[in-house]
Amino acid sequence: TRSHTWQVRSLRPDNTQTSATGCGGGGIGAPASCSVSRAANGAVSVNWSRVTGASAYVIYRNGFWAGRVDGVNSLSTLDANPPAGRSHTWTVKARTADGTFSVAKSCGSLGL
Repeated sequence: TRSHTWQVRSLRPDNTQTSATGCGGGGIGAPASCSVSRAANGAVSVNWSRVTGASAYVIYRNGFWAGRVDGVNSLSTLDANPPAGRSHTWTVKARTADGTFSVAKSCGSLGL
């Protein structure tokens, strides 16, 4: 038996997509806490709390994949190239070894 996670996006009148919305997780919890902060050279630091059973964490910027961190000891990453001149929102999902994802945990937004 495999668990699945779905996401829903809507299309705006100008044909741009909205951020993904999780429609259910597959038995693993999302990080309890998550935050973003400015780092050097325009990068953004994304930090989250450990999730029991997670083997990796997937980071999203504005609902789109922005990176993956493997292992249970790394609880932060740098988003090195977020486009300047606008606001961005980051979320993190925990992932198990068998590919099950948690629902997204919002880490916050920053205007760059």
